Amino acid sequence: MTGLASVFMAQRGFTGVEPLFSETPEKDWVTGLGRQFEILNLYFKPYAACRWAQPAVAGCLRLVKENRLKPSDLARIKVRTFAAAAALTRKPPQNTEEAQYNLAFPVAAALQDGAVGPAQVLPPRLFDADILDLAGRLEVEVAAEFEDRFPAKAIAAVEITTHAGKRFDSGAVEAPGSRRTPCLRTRS
Repeated sequence: MTGLASVFMAQRGFTGVEPLFSETPEKDWVTGLGRQFEILNLYFKPYAACRWAQPAVAGCLRLVKENRLKPSDLARIKVRTFAAAAALTRKPPQNTEEAQYNLAFPVAAALQDGAVGPAQVLPPRLFDADILDLAGRLEVEVAAEFEDRFPAKAIAAVEITTHAGKRFDSGAVEAPGSRRTPCLRTRS
């Protein structure tokens, strides 16, 4: 049917819509084809959380792993980051979206579970008392040196203080998943 309709329309002079390549509103969309690969400018989010929370999650996971910390060891979590990340809510989430667009919840879930994936942002983990307790211990500070580099880079530093008084600092951590900070390392 489609083929016959096309023949009848062509007999009456119909030629179809003008292709993108001849009347593009932005010439760069076409002139860069085969030379400019925009996929290289994308980022991927390894954690089920807002891009702005990703560096804090990565910093926490690194500190816990390197120092063999357990959630029960943690007295205080301080995140230094850029203003947009600091403005993310820290209230206990009531649903999946609120969990993902939150700073405290994904950090606490990472510290408690070692991951922030679908399991953490869905019930029952979404309402877990231990995660919410850790989230309540999170403090946030805007860091001028990270604010100056945003939005080109999403950076945070995490400081964890244990009940024993030991402090661990991640240093500056850039959000993983970009070309500069790939999630996976390949062997050379």
